[in-house]
Amino acid sequence: MDERDYEILLELYKTKNISKAADNLYVSQPSLTYRIKQIEKKINYPIIIRGVKGIDFTNEGERLITYVLQQRQHYEEFITSLQQNSGEIGGTLKLGVSGMYARYALPAVLAEFHQLYPQVEIDLVTGWSNEVNKMVLNEQVHIGIVRGDYNPTGQRLLLRRDQLYIVSRELITFEALPHLPAILYATDISLKATIEQWWKENFRKPQKVSIRTDRSETCLEMVKSALGYAILPEICLTDTELYHVPLHDKAGNPIYRDTWLTYTAHANHLKQATKFVEFLTTP
Repeated sequence: MDERDYEILLELYKTKNISKAADNLYVSQPSLTYRIKQIEKKINYPIIIRGVKGIDFTNEGERLITYVLQQRQHYEEFITSLQQNSGEIGGTLKLGVSGMYARYALPAVLAEFHQLYPQVEIDLVTGWSNEVNKMVLNEQVHIGIVRGDYNPTGQRLLLRRDQLYIVSRELITFEALPHLPAILYATDISLKATIEQWWKENFRKPQKVSIRTDRSETCLEMVKSALGYAILPEICLTDTELYHVPLHDKAGNPIYRDTWLTYTAHANHLKQATKFVEFLTTP
């Protein structure tokens, strides 16, 4: 098998769908199907089973994927070791990043980092913070950026603190909140628990939910259209036209949402990873 076969197998494994894989690989479905059959012919075993909703990998297919992933990792480690010995800062930097940080802060960070280290290739995965934390612990990524209080076995450094705010188009009073339409958005369990705990400490009635959405930016647009209020972290708030009322606990302390840089000892041996840590943590 060659590198193109590796790409095909990994894309199939990621999408579990021949049509989507073909689109992502910029090939026709018949061409992709033919290539799959050629791979199966080479190893003398079927690797996928077609179903109504997509494909599943056979036991042999799963073993082949494991082999491909191992070969990819060995190749990346080999290239990285060559660059480490040469003194060049390059290779692949695998990042796992919280979806909210990836949307609102990461593009500017990567643009500046790329200017300093153009030879570093970024392999980026985004997801909920608890998922990213697991990726770090399992060394699926070199560095993770998570939001909330997670405790990996490796190292973590505080990147930023974002205060939580009640955000609305019109000025509203604290006492009126239980009677006003609330807009909720999908978020990780840590932020959801923080908001729910704050609400229970201050109100006996549940929120009057009018809209539920799957993304914070959609929620923010709904707020701009005066469809309700939302509780959002500071990282989302660049629109100065909206009213921002900070959240405080019972003792009067601001409630923050912390963003952490996390990594294991393995990352300390990679120049591209240590440079990224230095870049993010140096004032």
